[in-house]
Amino acid sequence: MSRKYPSRHEFEITLNMIVHTPTGASWLADPGEAEPKVFNAGKLGSVLPNGDEYRGGEVCAMAARILRDRLK
Repeated sequence: MSRKYPSRHEFEITLNMIVHTPTGASWLADPGEAEPKVFNAGKLGSVLPNGDEYRGGEVCAMAARILRDRLK
């Protein structure tokens, strides 16, 4: 098992959705809003098939920063 730290390039960012591609975790927010309306944990916190593991709090914190930054 290998603990991984999230990086910005692991996120797909669209107008209203952010997806952490390794885990499939996603955040849906209205355009112009920093707070997500819907959160889907995907495989966040689980050991992935390749042995990687991401801590949920770290991934969620980065997603929150991305949601805020997209409003600038």
